[in-house]
Amino acid sequence: MAYDGGETTEGELVSDEYEEQLEASSVSNRRIVKLIVAGIVVAVAAVFVFQNTEETNVEFLFLSGRAPLYVIIVISMVLGSLLTLVALGLRRRKRRRSEH
Repeated sequence: MAYDGGETTEGELVSDEYEEQLEASSVSNRRIVKLIVAGIVVAVAAVFVFQNTEETNVEFLFLSGRAPLYVIIVISMVLGSLLTLVALGLRRRKRRRSEH
């Protein structure tokens, strides 16, 4: 609620405090949801990884060899996450530059 320079009533103070509490609880609820989603993703990934323990042939450019499938899966997940973080960072950087 904006201050208009006049006297502040008790109702306005309560309203301001209530809005601040709502905003704080909204932020903490978002954090909880993010943690739950992250936990589910990690659990699903772990099940997938541990169900794929057999060895497999791997070829990438001039490299080749054998590795457990879960190692290839974990490496792929990590690289995908890193690429996502880099892309998001570049996007934020571009947005900040366009705002200034």
